[in-house]
Amino acid sequence: RRIALSASAEHENYQRRAVISSPARIGRLRVPLGLGTTASIDWQNAIRVRMIYGGLASVSSLAMLNGANRIAIQSQSGAWEILGFCRAEETSADMWTLTGLLRGLGGTEDAMAAGALLDAPLVVLDASVKPLGLEPDEAGLALNWIAESFGQGGGRAGPLVFAGGERAVTPLAPVHLAARRTADGDIALSWIRRGRIDSDGWGGDDIPLDEDVEAYRLQIVDGDSVVRTAHLTSPGFLYSAALQVADFGGPLSAVAFKVRQKGSRVALGIAAAATISL
Repeated sequence: RRIALSASAEHENYQRRAVISSPARIGRLRVPLGLGTTASIDWQNAIRVRMIYGGLASVSSLAMLNGANRIAIQSQSGAWEILGFCRAEETSADMWTLTGLLRGLGGTEDAMAAGALLDAPLVVLDASVKPLGLEPDEAGLALNWIAESFGQGGGRAGPLVFAGGERAVTPLAPVHLAARRTADGDIALSWIRRGRIDSDGWGGDDIPLDEDVEAYRLQIVDGDSVVRTAHLTSPGFLYSAALQVADFGGPLSAVAFKVRQKGSRVALGIAAAATISL
């Protein structure tokens, strides 16, 4: 049966948000999932899964790059990694091996880095998976949800408390972190921001800015310790020789830093980190 999902901030006055017409294809990992390769198809490693409902199929590399065969796997951190795969081979009943992997899609590199454990849940992101219809001001707000089936004898489940939507408005981790030493002994740090809105176009000089203003938090780190924090309005920072002496007692042969883009709806985005030899 079709299922209607409704939500309310209380235990009455539920408003319908989505109608689910078919069940999602779900499964679980049969081996732990570790760090992988982003931005290129990985033909060396494989993912082994057990499908609880539904099967899988192979597609061409071009079809996968255009959005086919997307799954989400819950990582140890609780975040869900989105990945694609080209080939699906059923090795025994309901057991599948997936190859031709594209990892950390949709800005989920942090979930990929966290890894996923044996029996971690997964869901195939196809037409059966629907948005919940959250309003912008409902991101992160705990709501009561009920599920009701259509037709005579239909059942009802809930209320279930769920808060979502924040990930979709969290600034993505910057990329291309770089550092170079200047003639004065300073270290020029730089990076490139990413975006979720109209960010796939190649015609312009830059992608649109998702946020009201461009801002970053930069941290210079020494192992697990933060030795300096800077709040910036452009994608760069000059780590002067004097600051290096104040923080470390002398010039650095390698610099380790983390950077997050600041957001208007989520205060800090996903962190990017690098250690660069000079």
